[in-house]
Amino acid sequence: MNIKTIRREKLRKLAEEIEGTTALGRRLGRSQSQISHLIGVNPKKNIGDKLAAFIEKTFDKPQGWLDGFPRYIAEEIAAYGVNNTENSLELRWVPVLHWE
Repeated sequence: MNIKTIRREKLRKLAEEIEGTTALGRRLGRSQSQISHLIGVNPKKNIGDKLAAFIEKTFDKPQGWLDGFPRYIAEEIAAYGVNNTENSLELRWVPVLHWE
């Protein structure tokens, strides 16, 4: 799952929590049609970094929430030359076990 898909799915869930795309659009200062272009059945636009940051700020979410992980991790990944907005990037969290 790439970052575009993660953002879209998280925003869809957020829209469900606040009672739909109309309410989401109202909170973000966007029309329902603009929201449908982002999270509709056949989305036409992706959620860019600026919009993602705006959504997080508007809904009092921590930075990186819409990406599914903290933004500082995304910045570290980018520092290694991986463009996480264009390439498919999947992060997996694994437990660290002690040998004891």
